[in-house]
Amino acid sequence: ARVWTRIAFLNNYVQNRTTMNMSSTRTRSKIYSAALRVFAENGGAAITVSDLADAAGIARGTIYNNVSDPKNLLGEVASALSQEMLLRTEATMRTVVDPAERVATGLRLFVRRAHEDQDWGRFLTQFTLSHATLRGIMHEPPARDIAHAVEVGRFKFVPAQIPAFVAML
Repeated sequence: ARVWTRIAFLNNYVQNRTTMNMSSTRTRSKIYSAALRVFAENGGAAITVSDLADAAGIARGTIYNNVSDPKNLLGEVASALSQEMLLRTEATMRTVVDPAERVATGLRLFVRRAHEDQDWGRFLTQFTLSHATLRGIMHEPPARDIAHAVEVGRFKFVPAQIPAFVAML
């Protein structure tokens, strides 16, 4: 009976931790969504924890429990946004081998996402050039595909022009 009690306790513990992790993930997502909206609206001015809590519809303490450093919230949001979009884009383009098609598909994905989620689009527009994580996500994958397209003859310009082409994207 004692063994079954321990097993039941461990099962309960695992279920509670899983539920807590899912709840924490949902809360963090809610915080990041609100931060994205507030940053997009105010153009990057510092936001207070109170403003963020109001925008997310949660208590201030919840912000402190779910955000490692509220002063670095812009960086956390930019990093999460970059990671999520990179995963989404790579999953969509997994089977696309033609580099010119990859560039076109990537552009369509970003434009569609900006159209569907205007806060996301405003956030990228305002912070991509000033934030290293966002700059990397917007530069590295397209530059790699463009360089490959030049190598295989799909694009006709010299490699030295690749940075200018990527900048236009």
